[in-house]
Amino acid sequence: VSDPIAPVVAALVVYFGVFAISWTASMVMNSMILYYRYLFVAIGPLLFAIAAVLSHVRTKPLVAGVVAVTLAASVMNQALLVRDDYDPANNVPIQQFRETVNRVADQSGGQSPLVVSTDIGYMGVTSVMCPDIPQTYMDWQKGNWDRAYMAYSPTLVSKMSWEIIFDNFHGTFICLGQAQNNSLPRDISDLSQKDGFNLVEYHTYYRPYERTWMTIAVMTKS
Repeated sequence: VSDPIAPVVAALVVYFGVFAISWTASMVMNSMILYYRYLFVAIGPLLFAIAAVLSHVRTKPLVAGVVAVTLAASVMNQALLVRDDYDPANNVPIQQFRETVNRVADQSGGQSPLVVSTDIGYMGVTSVMCPDIPQTYMDWQKGNWDRAYMAYSPTLVSKMSWEIIFDNFHGTFICLGQAQNNSLPRDISDLSQKDGFNLVEYHTYYRPYERTWMTIAVMTKS
C-alpha cells in the first residue's frame, strides 16, 4: 500500500488483530477471554486510523457526522456499562453464597463448610466480598499463578489438585462455578461424576457485571 495508507492499515490490523487472536484463543481454550476491559488498551490504534482517514476528508458535514456517531457510540457504551456494573442483580449470587454457607454450617453444627472452585474469577469476587468465609481454589493452571492469588489470602488458599483438597475429607461442601450460559459449570459436573461425590442441589444466578451465570452447588463426599 502507499505510504499515507500504510499507517492506517497497520493500525487497523493491530486493533482487529486483538479481536482475532482473543477469539481464537477463547475457542482453543474453551474459555471466553475476550472481555471489553482487555480491548480498551487497543482503542488507540483505532482512533488513530479514524483520525488519519478524516484528515483527508474535505467534506465537513461528513467529518462532523463521523465524530457524532463515534461520540454517540461511546455514550451508549458507557451507559450500558454503568447499567450492568451497578445493577442490584450483581449482589444476588454473593448474598445467596453467604446464605448457603450459613445454612450448611447450621446443618453441620456451626462449622464453616469447605468451599471449593476451579474458577478464580468467581472466587476472587467471593474472597473479597466474603472475607470471613475460608475458600479453597484448585489451581489447575501451569506456572506460579498461586503466587498472584496470595493477594486473596488469608481468605483464599490454593491447592494443586482435587485429590489434595479432598484427602481425608468426608461430609458436605460447597462448589462454586461460572459459565457463559446457565448450564452446569464443568468443575461441578466433573466432581459430581467422581466416585463418592454427590450433587445435592445447585442454583444459578446471572451476574450482569461479568455477563456470566454463577452457580452455587451443595455437594457431599462419602
